[in-house]
Amino acid sequence: MTPEDIETLKRLKALKDNGVLTEEEFEVQKQSVLNSGANELAPGLLSDSVNDRSIPKVSSIQSQPDPNSGSGGSGFGGLGTAEVGKRRAIVGGTLGMVALIAIVMAVSGGDNDSKSANPIDEKMNVSVRCVVTDIDRNEIVDVQEVSEFETLWTIAGQSYFYFNRFVTVTNYDDESHSAYIEHRYVDDNGKVFDSSNFLEYVSGGETQTFEENRIVQAPTEIVLRGNSATGEMTFGCPVTKANLRSI
Repeated sequence: MTPEDIETLKRLKALKDNGVLTEEEFEVQKQSVLNSGANELAPGLLSDSVNDRSIPKVSSIQSQPDPNSGSGGSGFGGLGTAEVGKRRAIVGGTLGMVALIAIVMAVSGGDNDSKSANPIDEKMNVSVRCVVTDIDRNEIVDVQEVSEFETLWTIAGQSYFYFNRFVTVTNYDDESHSAYIEHRYVDDNGKVFDSSNFLEYVSGGETQTFEENRIVQAPTEIVLRGNSATGEMTFGCPVTKANLRSI
C-alpha cells in the first residue's frame, strides 16, 4: 500500500465520520483502495471493478504502444496501461465526487438544521390568539359534542366570519422597536386555511397586547372548537416568523 493509498483511506474515514458517507459507501470505497494496493503487490490481478471483458488481455496491451504515453510495453505492476488507467479513473472519479459532496456541504453549512435561521427573534416573545366574534349560523353545517364543555363546529366553505386577534409581544431589548409577525390560521383538524401578518410599535423592555377585529373566509370546510363554558369559539394562530425592526 502506497502513502497515497493511506492518505486516501484517512480522507474516506473522515468523510464517514462527518456523515458524508454511509458505512456501506465507506466500505465500498475502502475496498476499492485496498484492491488497488493488492493489484500493485500482485501483478496480473484485477479487482472486480476493472475486470471487464471488453478490456483487451494483458498480453495484447503489452505488445501495443501506449497511446497516452507514446511508449510501448506493459503498464504499472505488470498490468496493461489501459487497465491501470481504467482502474485509477474509477477510483479517482468516485473519490472526486465524494470530495465534491464534502465541499458543497461545508459551504452550505453541513445540514439543513445548521443553515436554517431561527424564525423567531431571540430578543422577543410573541403569541397570537384568535376568537370568533360573529358568524352566520346558516354557515354551520355540523355540530359535534366532544365533551361536556367542548363542541366542534364545521363551517361551510366560502363562508366569512369575524374574529378578534389578540397579539401579545414582549420586547426584551431596552430600545423600542417595530414588531413584525407572520402567522397562520389553522382549524381544529390542523388544516391551514389562511395566513396574516402584523406590524406594531413596541416599547423597550415591555409586554404589550394588541387587539384587532378582523374577518376571514373559509376556502373549504373547516372545524372550529367551541367552549360552552366560556362561550368562545377559537382556532389556531401559530406564529411562523417574528422579529424586531429598527424604527
